[in-house]
Amino acid sequence: MVTQCLVRGSQEGKQNRVFSFTSRESPEFTSDLDWDNIQNILVLRHESNEDSARRWKDKIGLLWLNTPGDYKDLKRILRCWESHLSHDARVVMSNYNKPGTNRVIKEYLSDQGNFTYDQTIDNTIVFTIDQCVHYWIINSDCQGICKYCGRKRNFKRLINEAKGAETGRVKRHIRKAKEDKHADTSLKTRRGKKR
Repeated sequence: MVTQCLVRGSQEGKQNRVFSFTSRESPEFTSDLDWDNIQNILVLRHESNEDSARRWKDKIGLLWLNTPGDYKDLKRILRCWESHLSHDARVVMSNYNKPGTNRVIKEYLSDQGNFTYDQTIDNTIVFTIDQCVHYWIINSDCQGICKYCGRKRNFKRLINEAKGAETGRVKRHIRKAKEDKHADTSLKTRRGKKR
């Protein structure tokens, strides 16, 4: 239903392409659309968001997330596509009153996120990218406040997340080095036995 509305809106407007990403083929949602008139507008993709986002080149003006509301899936999808959003893009999420969706929205609109609230319509929320170029004044407790817009941010949490990510990278690097060393040792042992 959402895809149909977006396609019809695009047909009546600037004829922008609408990309629909689903993990499985679902022809029933496009059965009401006239394929002859929408071939240049609707692009169906049946692949994961990670694969699509990795190859994506263009900027996105509207990202509509119509998901069941699973926290991990929704956060993963937003992380995949966030870097592709244009500076004036809109992000729309349906079912924002579900616990998983609500949790993601709070994170992205809170002091940790880079988005600001725009509006809500029924069970759908719209937010935009924060346009302020922040000038953070950070106190000794790692609490920052922007000099220009007054937005607050907890840098302690960001620092801890960065440390956790770095620790994970170091552990993976050490594990890989041990595996490589073990592979070299077993290879030398096999060569020694053959002699």
